[in-house]
Amino acid sequence: MELRNFSILALLSLALVLPGCRKSKEQLAMEHAGKIKKPGLIRVINLTGKPQTLTWGGRPLASNIPKDFGTLFQTIGAGDQKVGVEADGKQEMELPLTVTTQELYTLVLFPGGKSTFIHDAQKLPDSTQNLSSYFVDSSGKPFDGKVTITDGTNTFDIDQSTGGMLIPEGEYTLKGDGLDIAQGSKVESDSAYSLIVIKTDEGRKVAMLMRNASPFKPARAGASG
Repeated sequence: MELRNFSILALLSLALVLPGCRKSKEQLAMEHAGKIKKPGLIRVINLTGKPQTLTWGGRPLASNIPKDFGTLFQTIGAGDQKVGVEADGKQEMELPLTVTTQELYTLVLFPGGKSTFIHDAQKLPDSTQNLSSYFVDSSGKPFDGKVTITDGTNTFDIDQSTGGMLIPEGEYTLKGDGLDIAQGSKVESDSAYSLIVIKTDEGRKVAMLMRNASPFKPARAGASG
């Protein structure tokens, strides 16, 4: 009798404990979301001379990008990916890209089917840096050059050795010898920025000050990204 009573009590205790061990749908959903890698961000600077479309997974990320234009960032899944570039409705290239969670990639498209990726880890500003600078040619290698950025009060001379720095808020314009395109931007304290200076095989030099904004924080009017 005592053994029977013990068995009944054990079963009752187990019945009470098991419901508490079951996870709610909300808990399971949160655990699943925690296992999903957060995406990276990608944008395009189109220097090809004709409109281009960036695709990923069979869908457009940015359509009919005008020549000499830089887009906003768009999300792209983390891990090993392939992005496509289309013009006139035909795929012109497919490019492999290993995407790190929450990091930034700028795809520069050059004439003649050349391209290069610029990788930037700074999505948000911090107390020591809100601007990263890159001087690259069509092979992705750095080149010697200098660009001056100024808001009329603050002036900074930046070259390929500068790397990162902190600049105050302001409406900045760009100047430099031989620049074919010099695109400035308004700098705000809550955003990080990239100064991208590009040299093409044809001898063109392009400088763009771009805000590192995602689709969830659109660039203000007049800013390209």
